[in-house]
Amino acid sequence: MDLASMRKHGAHSVEAICQRHGCGHEAIVNVDGWPDDMPVPDVSLKLRYFRCGGKDIKTIPDWSHRRLLMGCGDAAGRSGSRTPLK
Repeated sequence: MDLASMRKHGAHSVEAICQRHGCGHEAIVNVDGWPDDMPVPDVSLKLRYFRCGGKDIKTIPDWSHRRLLMGCGDAAGRSGSRTPLK
């Protein structure tokens, strides 16, 4: 999936998850200004988790806004701390 397709389906952010052993922190990254033809997994190539320095990051579409709009849970209830990425 590329960012244009993701946006077409209503997501404007990706969930970035640090894959470094023992870290696992997560962040939500808005990608509205990113190129439409960029594949969602390739967003991770431009990110680094600032606390541990990890560059092994998995990116997936952030569908949490859809769950909130539909009343099916909330983003605050998900596990992992939301620490900013650079």
